[in-house]
Amino acid sequence: MIVKYTFKDNDFTQIIEKYLDEYGPFYYFNYTTIEEMNGFSNLVRQYDNYNDKYNEVKGLTNEEYRKLIRKILELLKLNFKRYIENISPDSNWSTSGFNAKDLQEEKDYIFDELKISLVKSIPDQWENGEVVYFITSNQKYVTM
Repeated sequence: MIVKYTFKDNDFTQIIEKYLDEYGPFYYFNYTTIEEMNGFSNLVRQYDNYNDKYNEVKGLTNEEYRKLIRKILELLKLNFKRYIENISPDSNWSTSGFNAKDLQEEKDYIFDELKISLVKSIPDQWENGEVVYFITSNQKYVTM
């Protein structure tokens, strides 16, 4: 699975990069219970087992698959939101352009402007530094 994080402002991609460096979307810190973490892992496993060639997952209709994707995206955004909200404005958290206080002041903008999607591949094109692709199979990201 490849997760695509998009901002319309490339200044903010460094926040996503720090998030992915520190925790990433699958880190246990993002979940309030073990059941929640296991539930998310099961959703991802179902997504990864989807067969594009046959447009099916065992036991899932196309509509159920679309619901699965919506649920995964909802949880990915929630995990990122939890990460941001758990950073104290007085902490040492920082990137080259933001400190923890700046981050907390900008969080509403960040939550509104962040777009997350699941993609099958990474295009061979520059995207003005506004897009970060996270490749789940090797837990790495690339900024385009």
